[in-house]
Amino acid sequence: MSHYQLVAEEKKGSGKKAAKATRAAGLIPAIIYGGDKDVRIGVKFNDVKKLIFTNEFVVSDIKVGDEVHTCFVKDVQLHPVTDEILHIDFIRLREGVPVKIALPIRFEGTPKGVRDGGSFLQQVRKIRIKVLPKHIVPAMTVDISHLGLGEAIRVRDLNVEEGVKVLENPAMPIGQVIVPRALKSVMGQQKAQAGQDQVEEASAE
Repeated sequence: MSHYQLVAEEKKGSGKKAAKATRAAGLIPAIIYGGDKDVRIGVKFNDVKKLIFTNEFVVSDIKVGDEVHTCFVKDVQLHPVTDEILHIDFIRLREGVPVKIALPIRFEGTPKGVRDGGSFLQQVRKIRIKVLPKHIVPAMTVDISHLGLGEAIRVRDLNVEEGVKVLENPAMPIGQVIVPRALKSVMGQQKAQAGQDQVEEASAE
């Protein structure tokens, strides 16, 4: 997958005073965890907004001085009122070392049940997996075109790529086709009528 490139400034010190000084310089305090050392940095909002406000999993190459750190966003701290980004935690990716990530789910196709009058309900937005960096993709794609009325797709139904270990309960539903109340009533009447017809046919014999 492609990597998003950005440049950051290394910051010394920790705590509220250091974070306040970083914000005063027009930067967002952040830290890169993993590997031999943690690196405290300051990043520009315009450089990281594509990493934060996205529906895909994004890997970034962060240049700090002469070093480049390949990372992903692990956690974002937002202001409770203004939603301003207060702090970002990055995790460094290392070749050959598996990481646990939350991968977005992308549904493809129109369920058969939707064409029959139902509606699709997405129950899970992301799925936790353990994967080597070389196998990371932006999202897990799931074909739901075969789902009929009342049917669900579960974790165990996913076609997982090589090198990916799913960490969720296999029975957990991630999406299902909901049958509207009015359609349930019609289906119930049809089922009852079918049962009555079978009874009448058996009596006639």
